[in-house]
Amino acid sequence: MSKFVKRCIGFVQKETILCIAIALALIFSMIVPPNLSYIAYVDWDTLFLLFSLMAVTKGFQKAGLFLYLGNHLIKRATTSRKMLFSLVFLPFISSMVITNDVSLLIFVPFGLTVLQMANQESLIVPLVVMQTVAANLGSMLTPMGTPQNLYLYTKFNLHFGQLCQLMLPYVLLSALCLTLLILFRRSTSVPMSFSPAKPPDPKCFLCSSVGFSLCLLGIFQTIPPILIA
Repeated sequence: MSKFVKRCIGFVQKETILCIAIALALIFSMIVPPNLSYIAYVDWDTLFLLFSLMAVTKGFQKAGLFLYLGNHLIKRATTSRKMLFSLVFLPFISSMVITNDVSLLIFVPFGLTVLQMANQESLIVPLVVMQTVAANLGSMLTPMGTPQNLYLYTKFNLHFGQLCQLMLPYVLLSALCLTLLILFRRSTSVPMSFSPAKPPDPKCFLCSSVGFSLCLLGIFQTIPPILIA
């Protein structure tokens, strides 16, 4: 077997979902031959807003905002139960603003680090599962929480309050279920010492805040999303 074939097989195994998506796109393009009308199929406003939100979120992450806030929350946790509450509800709440995927990319590694510092490695699997569920459930509340919400929000010209009002009962029920899951777990004492968290970089934080404000203006349909991107 040649090196090229091995590389192709390795790529397919590593990027299975991407390869399936490409294959399906090719199949459907045979059913509906490509033409200029394809351009109209893309919801450009949603893509522009998603790109902008991802860029702004990366700016906040680079500034150290999320670790700074997370450290302040976690250092108050004196038991494993309090620690789980903090680590699970961090992505639950943050996903309402910075999308579920980005929230997980930030707080799952952070949660693993905290558990290792606290010698609570046995909680790694439950924590990652609950964080994943929490990020996806919390993100239901707002337009910027998930790409699906953002698409529906722009597609049907919903008001911000309308979407939040529709999703609020489900989000509250989700929060209750997560709370019960954590309460059912045995609580143990967690002695930890945290080094002082560095404040966010002022310049990076300011630039990201301005960018996030522009994203909100785009979501509220005050300015065209293309101007934000």
